[in-house]
Amino acid sequence: PGSFEPLSVRTNHFNGRTDMIQARFDQRAGLNNFISAGYEFEREKYFSFNDTPSDSTRTSRLSLQQHSHAFYAQDQIRLAGERLHLTFSSRVQIFRLRQPEFSGSGTNAYQGQIDTVETPSSYTGDGAVAYFFRGSQTKLRAHFGNNFRSPSSYERLGGSLTGTTLYGDPRLKPVRAIALDGGIDQW
Repeated sequence: PGSFEPLSVRTNHFNGRTDMIQARFDQRAGLNNFISAGYEFEREKYFSFNDTPSDSTRTSRLSLQQHSHAFYAQDQIRLAGERLHLTFSSRVQIFRLRQPEFSGSGTNAYQGQIDTVETPSSYTGDGAVAYFFRGSQTKLRAHFGNNFRSPSSYERLGGSLTGTTLYGDPRLKPVRAIALDGGIDQW
């Protein structure tokens, strides 16, 4: 009862999934190095539709897909009788967002506002050093690196298919940060 009730019953369906395939290679190189390298493929899908239970046709539909390819490598180095540990790593990830598909009465709510959605690639690196003093049982450690988080498809374009409620923002930029930390471990 009231003026805010819809004229007909509507059902909203939301579905999504993320699939990932990874190939990884680990190899000891000599006495001091342990090398890891790999590739990842990730597929993200988001699908939603609205319908009316009294009608078998879907009133609106949205389908989103994003793929990414990542290449990474890491070298763990142990020196000075395994008291000094050095680790270096890097990762490159390339994102491809497919053009969203809108159909039914839910036309593209972003039409005319956004022509393309930028999906910049990610370039990250990391370095760490740790030294263990056996006599005092003390470890000094330091780490430096950067990170990158790409918005999900839903964060970019999710929302009501009728254009009245937009949860996503296609203009979202990736989150980037730089971290520097250190510590002392005492046994």
